[in-house]
Amino acid sequence: MSDQYFEGPVGQVAARDIINVGQQDLWQCDSEVLQRELHRCRQKLAAMRAALLWSFPNLGMFLSSLVGGLLMLWTTVYRGPSIPLMVGWIVTIGFFGWRLDLLRKSKGKMIAYYRARIEILDLILQDRT
Repeated sequence: MSDQYFEGPVGQVAARDIINVGQQDLWQCDSEVLQRELHRCRQKLAAMRAALLWSFPNLGMFLSSLVGGLLMLWTTVYRGPSIPLMVGWIVTIGFFGWRLDLLRKSKGKMIAYYRARIEILDLILQDRT
């Protein structure tokens, strides 16, 4: 850990640098540091979006919709409407929808933070060119 270079006040958590600079202090940072921070923020934003897209509630809702819809179509064609199957399908969709809403609330805050940070960094870097 002694071979790391610290550009200003930096904290250390799990062998990763944390740049502790506010919005106003970013204007004094070097362009190379801002480029690295912009790249890191874009990677984190992509990771958050992927985590939201490929999450258990999202995939569960898709699969339960697909399987439930096919089962209802199959049972309706051959045996008439199945009320217990429809109720189970609606409950399953409701459960996964509730879980997806909770996940969106937690990941959505991080996505909004990274989008705002990227806008600020991009503005500063465009101003320097």
